[in-house]
Amino acid sequence: MADGGRIAASGPSEFVRLLREGSWFDSGCTDGEYMVNFSGRYRELHGVTVRTDTPEHFMGPDGMGLLALVHPDDRAHVSETLENALRKKEPFELTYRIITSWNEEKWVWEQGAGVHAGGAGEQAPLLVEGFINDVTEKQKQDNTIRQENEELRERLKARCSGDIVGNSPQITAVFDLIAKAAAVDDNVVVYGESGTGKELAARAIHDGSSRYQQPFVAVNCGAIPESLMESELFGYEPGAFSGANSGGQKGLLEQAHTGTFFLDEVSEMPVSLQVKLLRVLQERVVRRVGGKVNHSVDIRIIAASNRNLRELVAQGAFREDLFFRLDVIPLFVPPLRERQGDIRLLVAHFLQSFSRERGCTYRVATELMHAFEAYPWPGNVRELKNFVEYGVGFCEHGVLTLDLMDSRFKTASPPPVKTEKGMPSPPPEPARDTAEYDRIMQLLERYGQHTEGKKRTASELGISLATLYRRMGQLGITARKHAR
Repeated sequence: MADGGRIAASGPSEFVRLLREGSWFDSGCTDGEYMVNFSGRYRELHGVTVRTDTPEHFMGPDGMGLLALVHPDDRAHVSETLENALRKKEPFELTYRIITSWNEEKWVWEQGAGVHAGGAGEQAPLLVEGFINDVTEKQKQDNTIRQENEELRERLKARCSGDIVGNSPQITAVFDLIAKAAAVDDNVVVYGESGTGKELAARAIHDGSSRYQQPFVAVNCGAIPESLMESELFGYEPGAFSGANSGGQKGLLEQAHTGTFFLDEVSEMPVSLQVKLLRVLQERVVRRVGGKVNHSVDIRIIAASNRNLRELVAQGAFREDLFFRLDVIPLFVPPLRERQGDIRLLVAHFLQSFSRERGCTYRVATELMHAFEAYPWPGNVRELKNFVEYGVGFCEHGVLTLDLMDSRFKTASPPPVKTEKGMPSPPPEPARDTAEYDRIMQLLERYGQHTEGKKRTASELGISLATLYRRMGQLGITARKHAR
């Protein structure tokens, strides 16, 4: 029953009788009159019209007129679920919307099962019994949470000023984890190869968090000499060391107070400073070099590493206690070779940025785009961005062509040799493997200079398409010049 009561009966007529026995209303009326009166009261209370033409319809599987009141968008799902459950003689559980008689939308949760007479071959139930509860408020809360999460994801994308671009499953998973990390205040370690965008991920977490209006302070542990790192991180008091500022100086940790502190390449931090950083995380205080006073800090730490910290712990190169303090939420940014479906979007993003900067419109030739997608990009997104920037600077008529890639990836020429007159002579032409040159040219003439022809050529040579492009550049073979 909709009010949470429960009636078990052998048939529709008995159901109505038992329902009447539990009610003091309409004691002197017929069953038919009772059903009409019940329907009116039920409609006033719940906005649901109960069918009253027969006891079977009054309590049948299409339920108190309920299926007709189901929201049009949910009706097929509800009907299919009920039919499958009743056919299989299994219980069912549903959450769906109804439109009440006064045109109000409500969410209901229903749980029930068909009651059968017991015949082995009987499929149709005598009745359906169960519970229907109004869950409108709970559903509104759930919808609000889902909407907030979606808005958070969109805010992350909008606020991320860097190059985290893509819609591949790999990068979508990263966005989802960024959103989850932004919703809490736990420490994070971002793992990934150089050039994958670890700092961009860290900034996105900060920008999506409750600390987004507070400082984001970044430091590269591999770029600061060990002798200076302590004073940079922790600050110093006047006279702490020779050359110290007379007024002392706040360290980067204090500057990040109430915000986020980003430790890039944290694996390069000396063990002696790892101990002091651990104290900051445990006690939430900083003591400057040469100082005796503790300064409170409220910071969230996001670290990044292109090395496996767990392995470094096993090797004794990184403190285990610090690792567990930092690695609360591990986030892995995949290399570009594992999300090559994002290359076109990344190229378009970079071209758009350079177009705005330079007041020109650029595009990539189809053949070069195919080469982009075939190349493994060991330098990841950073390498791709650098190449696009190189192409924008050297292209003709705003079109980046395959010739640019050929020249970019040629073997570097040796420095010029000075002549007796002191003038540099042209560098010697790189030695050419004549047999390889002839073989590639033979295959290209056979299969064609188009992309598909190059793929077949690479396949026959037993190399990747990217390697073929690179060897063509080294051997002086271009799409427009084939003569030796």
